[in-house]
Amino acid sequence: MVEVLPLGRSATVLTPATTANLGPGFDALGLALNWVDQASVRVIERGFELTLTGVGSGSLPLDETHLVVSTILRGLENLGVKAGGLAFTAHNTIPLARGLGSSSAAIASGLALAWGLARPHQPLDRYWAFTLAVGLEGHPDNVGPAIYGGLTIGWFTDGVWKVVGAPVHDDLRVCALVPDTVLETTTARSVMPREIPLSDAIANSAHTALLVHAFSEEPRFLFDATSDRLHQEYRRALYPSSMALVDVLRDQGLAACISGAGPTVVLLHTEGQGALVDLILDGLLSGDSDLSAFKRYALGVGEGVQVLPPSQ
Repeated sequence: MVEVLPLGRSATVLTPATTANLGPGFDALGLALNWVDQASVRVIERGFELTLTGVGSGSLPLDETHLVVSTILRGLENLGVKAGGLAFTAHNTIPLARGLGSSSAAIASGLALAWGLARPHQPLDRYWAFTLAVGLEGHPDNVGPAIYGGLTIGWFTDGVWKVVGAPVHDDLRVCALVPDTVLETTTARSVMPREIPLSDAIANSAHTALLVHAFSEEPRFLFDATSDRLHQEYRRALYPSSMALVDVLRDQGLAACISGAGPTVVLLHTEGQGALVDLILDGLLSGDSDLSAFKRYALGVGEGVQVLPPSQ
């Protein structure tokens, strides 16, 4: 028999933004950022009551079709429990459709909230959450770091999605450059070719391997390691300003790439490069620049989704 959750039981989670691909690691590599959304859910007698503030509060649905709520319901079903109704509250800060993992954050939030309701005194089973999340999202590059934190590598073998964390050097810093324009992931994927030249595949394999080494041991290799020949050029027409910014930054020797499906640009650098990065960006993003629409966010590496201690 399915367990019915008691009225008033609640859960709260903090979930990070993520940046995927990191240049060559298409659909495999992702990094959690210290930029979080907060969401809470409480069991009520019946129906759905949603209160949204922050990003997307005027456009996202206020019923069970909201991605976090629908994911909560799926998670509860998987865990063998149900609720008469749910009161859901969220404060969103992660930009939508900008390549910062907002949908993966929503899915990770929903599964963590479901776990918090169904297993309030047990640590989140992150692999449980990951396998369900990647089934919903379709690829592991954003959901992996959203759930586990840090840098993750995801892959599919023998019919099973797998994930592992990789070390991140203490000196690594991240700058996100976020434009006003949006881009849906489905649109970005629609322009990808079905085949690529062997030379490009070889280059991306080498750069992806180097990227893991640069993250963990020698950040001085980040520039070479973030070079991509698999997806960014094919999408250039979808985010011309973003690619122009990537081009300018890389011409300056900085490790810039498109974040996920775009159009956000991420710049990976060391603490010692911080003054140079600020100097270059101050000039590029000034009021009279063609790139002035980009907003700058200085970020670090984030933790995976956190289920806060239950209040009851």
